[in-house]
Amino acid sequence: MKHALIALLLSAAATAGFAQAGPAAPERTDIVVPELILRVEELQVQRITAPLPTEGELALGRVSIALPAPGELVFDDSAFVVDAPGRTPIVPGSSVFSTGRLGAGSSNHIVGELTLFKLGEDPRFRLGFGYEGIDGYQFRSAGTGFFRTTNRVDGSIAAATDTTRFDANGSFTDRADGLQGVTDFFSVGVRRTQVDATLEYRPDPLIAITSSVDGTLSTRIQSTSESSEVPREREYSLLPDIEARISVAAVDIVFGTSYFLRFFPDGSLPFTHDIDASAGIDLDLPIVQAMVRGGVRWDFATRIAYPWSARLGVLIADRVDAAVFGGLRVDRTRYADVWAEVPLLAVGAEDGQLRQNQEWFGGASARWSGPSGLAVSTEVEYTWSDARIDVAGLTEQSVYSFVQRPLSSLRVSSRAGWRVSPTFSIQTGWTGRFIDTVAGMPSGAIDGVLAWSDPSGRFGLSGEVSSGFYPEPTLPRVGVTGSYVIADGVEIDLELVDLLAPLLGERGRPAFGPMLGDRFPFIEPGLRGSLITRISL
Repeated sequence: MKHALIALLLSAAATAGFAQAGPAAPERTDIVVPELILRVEELQVQRITAPLPTEGELALGRVSIALPAPGELVFDDSAFVVDAPGRTPIVPGSSVFSTGRLGAGSSNHIVGELTLFKLGEDPRFRLGFGYEGIDGYQFRSAGTGFFRTTNRVDGSIAAATDTTRFDANGSFTDRADGLQGVTDFFSVGVRRTQVDATLEYRPDPLIAITSSVDGTLSTRIQSTSESSEVPREREYSLLPDIEARISVAAVDIVFGTSYFLRFFPDGSLPFTHDIDASAGIDLDLPIVQAMVRGGVRWDFATRIAYPWSARLGVLIADRVDAAVFGGLRVDRTRYADVWAEVPLLAVGAEDGQLRQNQEWFGGASARWSGPSGLAVSTEVEYTWSDARIDVAGLTEQSVYSFVQRPLSSLRVSSRAGWRVSPTFSIQTGWTGRFIDTVAGMPSGAIDGVLAWSDPSGRFGLSGEVSSGFYPEPTLPRVGVTGSYVIADGVEIDLELVDLLAPLLGERGRPAFGPMLGDRFPFIEPGLRGSLITRISL
């Protein structure tokens, strides 16, 4: 192999020397390279062994880092100072709004309301005024005693801080009803002035102390067409109370006390007052809500009572909830509350002094909200009262006498509503009263409402029907209302009330009970139509 390599090198050298010394290079040169053979012997490897180092050979060197002393870990407070973002300026704007209602109709019907209210920054307030009058029931002439007028002025104010909340309400209402030529008096009026205020203080997020007061002055006047002295009854009442609430997780512990005072300044009725104290627990969990209250009430003139109440509500499923409740309640009845329903209720007669009514109650309720806007609710309640008011009828003194007697009642009610489409909905309800009933109260009632609006929401139409169940047959009440939005914030309504009343003739629909008679001789306004404009600005 050595000889072959030497021959190859000598041949290359001779060629190079010839190329340098000889004549010019020819156009084509052929180089002949001798064959070179390289032989490689095969390397035989049977097993490769790579022993790992021992554990000792892998030991790392020891690294030691000195930790800082405790004093060296102290940071200056400036390291945690973060500049607060600048306050976003509030662009001033009007926060005072108003709503109004103005209209007129048949039976000399006139209505006017105006409400102003302010939202946003404290103080928030609301001021309202309203008037409504009807003169001429069941097609009778105006000025004959078949009328009703109502004047109302009310307002409220509220303010709050981080720990305190305050709100107050005040109202004055003057209502007069014509006595329709039934008595020697021309009309009966009830004037009521009421003021209530609430103050809540939270010294801690878990503690709330709430104090409130409610004061009422009510006057009933029976007027005549002459200038002679008319009967006048005046009632004062006062109800202050205070409550402390402590919250611990989902549990609220509540303590409270209140005082009730009612008297007639002329001394026609005895001085009435009582005081109570109570305690309770509220539980509010995602699927369970519970409430328990218990206390003692001392009526200084009569007896001691021990009112209590309990309620348990459970969310059974996403769309189903139910509750059970019961207890003993003691009513603090004011003549002003009864005069709102029966203005001629007797005062000062043998049976004309209201007594506290103790009422045992217990019941259950359930509610289901289904798909497609369907909802159903029902409630059952049993009550036993020891002094329930039962109106006996009109007396020769032109007042309604009454008695307070024991009474048991079972009330069953249910309601259903269905939004058939975005523009059409149906509602209906039924109430039944069993065992004992009082004068003028139906043993049951049914009602229904149909409402439709066009897709744009500018035009709407609704109809409603209701009827009470008495031993004697009665004519249902039917009403229709159409509305049209003529501009943003301006709506016109056409209302037709008691469309079937003309079928009752001149006697009209009884205002109290199923039939007219000597005991209950007054009638309702009957059919009327009104055009009313509603404004929101």
